[in-house]
Amino acid sequence: MHTQVMDQSMDELEESIGSSLGTVEGLRVEAGKVEEFARAIGSNDPVLLGTKLPPKASAVPAPPTFTRTAVFPRYRPDDLADIQDAALGFDLGFDDEYRVHGEHEYEFERPLFVGDTLTGESTLTDAYQRPGRGEEPLTFAVLETEYRDEEGERVLTERATFIETPTGFSGGRTSDETTYEVGETSIGERARAVEEVAVGDKGPRIVETVDRRDFVRYAGAGGGLDRYHYDEPYARAAGYESVFGQGMLAAGFASRVITHWFGIEAIDRFATRFLAPIWPDDRIAFEGEVTDQDEHGAEIELVSKNQRGEAVLSGTASVSPDSES
Repeated sequence: MHTQVMDQSMDELEESIGSSLGTVEGLRVEAGKVEEFARAIGSNDPVLLGTKLPPKASAVPAPPTFTRTAVFPRYRPDDLADIQDAALGFDLGFDDEYRVHGEHEYEFERPLFVGDTLTGESTLTDAYQRPGRGEEPLTFAVLETEYRDEEGERVLTERATFIETPTGFSGGRTSDETTYEVGETSIGERARAVEEVAVGDKGPRIVETVDRRDFVRYAGAGGGLDRYHYDEPYARAAGYESVFGQGMLAAGFASRVITHWFGIEAIDRFATRFLAPIWPDDRIAFEGEVTDQDEHGAEIELVSKNQRGEAVLSGTASVSPDSES
């Protein structure tokens, strides 16, 4: 039983709050990579595949979660070049085997477009502990990365919450029985102007059936190479019953609800919380509903359920009214 997993104490982690590090250099938004990433999250949107431009755009936009590709070593500064890590090389002192991704949030100044080249600086903005299931607490760390373009203008800020448990995990399916009717994908027409949607309106329904190939495909496109996504013995040793899908794969699926509904250019904020693993052969529905709307825009609540009726992901999004389709 692990009783002290962290390489540094909680006191040391708390003392690091506010510290910053240049973690991303030369992140190029390339057309081929945008298409590969889009296909890895199950999208065949012609906008993302480069065969159609959105209104008022002069370049192909990237999916909202595209900056996850920053984990590839080619985008590390020289002193971090050997590190391929979801924390972008920022040392949280967490053991990879006992770390999971809890939440992820994006705030956009504008969409990413093919042709952009970004740099990123990461800051540890918070660290704390909460009671876990056992005697030892869970440790949380919030890492905020600000991305700027070649002109030094801020493009987006993303916040990732990582969780470490000192006793490992015991994640498993609650049941093998189908208890929830997932249904089929239903995209429908692109929404009217954001100003015209109303509270209670429901958007597209994205349904995905996943297998191990999807986990590997996303790892190749987005860099999510933690071993418990593809290495069965490693996953079992960490307390899981099998390999499981990346949380950011689920976030990518969920982002399609918003992009199909309003278009990438409308998104101001997109946030997800990861609630349960995605197991091989799971079938999951992702849906959204308008919870607030005024002249400033609309708020969307995102939900998901698998065939067992378990919530896999929850989330929210804010869309602005200045980008009619």
